[in-house]
Amino acid sequence: MPKVQGKADSKKMKAAVNKAITKGAQKGSTYVERGLRVALDNSIGSDWAWTTGTRDIIDTGRLMESLSIKTTFNQTKVGFQVIYKTPYAAFVHYGGLMKPYGNKSAADVLIPARPWVQAVLEGTHGQPKFDIETPFNKGVSEAWTAQFG
Repeated sequence: MPKVQGKADSKKMKAAVNKAITKGAQKGSTYVERGLRVALDNSIGSDWAWTTGTRDIIDTGRLMESLSIKTTFNQTKVGFQVIYKTPYAAFVHYGGLMKPYGNKSAADVLIPARPWVQAVLEGTHGQPKFDIETPFNKGVSEAWTAQFG
């Protein structure tokens, strides 16, 4: 949350300021969630660095569709938790060693990491870093303007 300082001359003004800040945080969080979802979908669906041989990161689309973003509000912070609900999401993200189709006599196959979430949050692997401040500040600004003109 942005740091806000100001003097409220009355209880009514103080309540109005707190209301604007709270509404702004909620609205800004909605914009962040929406933008983050688009950035993650674009990252998982892009061709850059995810293609390994003939296998792309998207096979059925189930992984991409399993995205859930949870927002938590504390008194001084807003947090976002990115969750992919498919059981193999971590394996795709971090890579690993596997036996094809569970066949114990088959040779191990190394699946490379394809860290699309990390790429978006840190701006790595050719992906632009997701900008949280702009959409969040837009929500705060809109709520402030609605409250005070």
